[in-house]
Amino acid sequence: MALSPLLAQVLSEVGMELGKLLLKKLPDFARRKPKDAPAEPIAQQITDLQAAARENAESVRTLAEELRKTVAALERSAAELDARLRRAYVATAISGAVAIVALVVAVGTMLRGY
Repeated sequence: MALSPLLAQVLSEVGMELGKLLLKKLPDFARRKPKDAPAEPIAQQITDLQAAARENAESVRTLAEELRKTVAALERSAAELDARLRRAYVATAISGAVAIVALVVAVGTMLRGY
């Protein structure tokens, strides 16, 4: 099955760009560190990672507190909406009762001959 000429051209261009990238970056991968390099970068990395972990823990605490406040606000809003919904149900029931009474009065009036 032959590839379309456009697809073949695209694959060719992508392949050339990948080749250029690999040739450019290959010296970075092949470069070796001297064996007598000081351990200072490792100690610095450990210190940096510990600092980042502390910052992350503080961020998580802050986010947890904000989430707690948000959940509390949502619970208050839900309670308020529940109360409003109950009032709406009561108003609907009263309106329905008044409508039924009005219907009974209207039918009674019609049956008596107006």
